[in-house]
Amino acid sequence: MLNDITLGQYFPGNSAIHRMDPRMKLILTILYIVGVFIVANLPGYAIALAFLYIVVRISGIKFSYLAKGVKPLRFIIIFTFILNLFFVQGETPIFTLGFFTLTKEALNNAIYFALRLVFLVMGTSVLTLTTSPVQLTDGLERIMHPLEKVHFPAHELAMMMTIALRFIPNLLEETDKIMKAQKCLKEKEEKEHIYTIGGLELNEDRKAVSVDGEDVKVTPTEYKILLLLMKHPGRVFSADEIYEWVWEEEAVNTDTIMVHVRNIREKIEINPKEPKYLKVVWGVGYKIEKQA
Repeated sequence: MLNDITLGQYFPGNSAIHRMDPRMKLILTILYIVGVFIVANLPGYAIALAFLYIVVRISGIKFSYLAKGVKPLRFIIIFTFILNLFFVQGETPIFTLGFFTLTKEALNNAIYFALRLVFLVMGTSVLTLTTSPVQLTDGLERIMHPLEKVHFPAHELAMMMTIALRFIPNLLEETDKIMKAQKCLKEKEEKEHIYTIGGLELNEDRKAVSVDGEDVKVTPTEYKILLLLMKHPGRVFSADEIYEWVWEEEAVNTDTIMVHVRNIREKIEINPKEPKYLKVVWGVGYKIEKQA
């Protein structure tokens, strides 16, 4: 979904739109935005769409590529559409359902507002797709140049606006990489049945235990006890419950559990007397402490 965002990206080309003076493109974009906000009927939006389509065709950018830039905003568009239906008052009811009355004015306003968002995103995307960062900065600075007579920081503002706009693709790219890395890690953990509590890790497929990346040798019984506790971090298990789960029989003498717990601590804790992972809840049982 992040790759669908077109705002802030640059599409190299040699079309008439690409070669147009950046100042002219900025002015036309501003006029286009103002026009989109002023228009309040479907014929007006049809004209705006036709104008946008012609510009996109001349620029050499696929209209489908431009349209997909709206996809990441579909939830915002739907949300604002519903808000307008509920909160805009009107005098021409279409139907009533309980406390809710849909009016013609509310429906029209919802449609127009959604269209405005779509056209704004697509129109501004054309500007960034056909204008390089250097051209965009130069155009902004030259437009605001007369304001320098009143000590207005035209150059600094133009640079800040361009950097902010061009930072969008970089931010999205890094976010996409992080999301993919987290997804791969999650899939790997699910596939390998890995349980991790802080620096303590148990791999159920490899029947292996490690602490801070260092393998720890445990007995089959110790492994089973750790597996039970790490599958349910924070939950306290009594000695009887652990015994019955490990040996699959009714608990008779649970003193052996205390011995195994002590041995596990010696292997996984830096200081067994002040355990970080395997804790005793006196009079109740044992648990693996959750880590923040």
